[in-house]
Amino acid sequence: MKTITLDNNTLKSVVATANLFTSKDGEFAGQITISGEDSKLEVKASDGVQKVIYKNIPFVSSDLTDTDFLPFSIDGKKLTTALKAAKKDDTHIEIHSEKIVVKSGRSKIIIDVFANTQEVSISRGNKKLDFLSLINGLEQVLHSVDVNNPRPELTGISLDFKDGACSIAGTDTKRLAVVQTTTTVEDCSYIVPRKAIETISKLFKGYKLEAEIVEDVAMTFHSEHLSYSTQLINSKFIEWKRIVPKSFTQTVTLQKSLLLELVKEASIFNQEVIINFNSNNITVCDFDNSTEIVEEFETNADFKFAVQSKMITDFLSSYSEENVDICFNEDNLPILLKANNEYFEIVMPIVLPTIADNNEEVQNVA
Repeated sequence: MKTITLDNNTLKSVVATANLFTSKDGEFAGQITISGEDSKLEVKASDGVQKVIYKNIPFVSSDLTDTDFLPFSIDGKKLTTALKAAKKDDTHIEIHSEKIVVKSGRSKIIIDVFANTQEVSISRGNKKLDFLSLINGLEQVLHSVDVNNPRPELTGISLDFKDGACSIAGTDTKRLAVVQTTTTVEDCSYIVPRKAIETISKLFKGYKLEAEIVEDVAMTFHSEHLSYSTQLINSKFIEWKRIVPKSFTQTVTLQKSLLLELVKEASIFNQEVIINFNSNNITVCDFDNSTEIVEEFETNADFKFAVQSKMITDFLSSYSEENVDICFNEDNLPILLKANNEYFEIVMPIVLPTIADNNEEVQNVA
């Protein structure tokens, strides 16, 4: 038997987060793995696609000459419950071969150790990425990525490194968001799961991190106290460049805040709206004509298009610049929304009822 003592709040926070990465079914469902080396604790979890390892958590052993212990797997939720019950800042954990005993103040909780220990390790990669230069672009296009689609490539973000440039692209087939930036990474391409980008933004926010590619099948992230790994999506991303029009017949530049306000006001009852530009004003109305907003605005443009309001508001909310360019060619062709020279989004319009043929469906971008 070995007894270790460590900070309860630290362990409670780490275990609660690790529980988010445990398997939902199978042999290791709900399990986390704990190990100790050189008086530093590691808490590990894996759901088969994602892995997380919290490391360098200091502990004090009852035997100061014995600072290591072998890994063991336990029910993560039970340990979380035990740590929540603790009333003291320090928690004492007795480690036995078939159980652990969590003690803090009057609290004493026994948790069984599983017979088989889940092995969780994260390899270092063979290719390094300057992830800090990419994270803003990944977060910007995140809104355009599908959440649940049978086509796996549509649930991820494409990173395409070529000729000193990196194109970051995401689509749900109704819109395509693209960020383009410079890079020193050699030519290669990967698809990173949407869920992984959301996780990285939360786990590593404000921390210095290293990002690496492991054998072109996984992407890993490392900081002083945390390592995270995700499998890459093994699929081919759409040929998105063929979707982007080479030129436009009309372009309008206006304040982002103005368009955002007009679209939000017009879509309070119906999310499908028609945006109409003419020489004197902008008119935004919903499909039921129950709400119509008119704003004086002088422009040489003369066009209108129908769209889901969320397509507009998601894009406008994803960047900090003050203006937006709306680029148009013909009715029912893709609309391009442009924030700057590095960031734009293609939006498929809704076919207007007066123009559409019977039973005509909205064209997809993928």
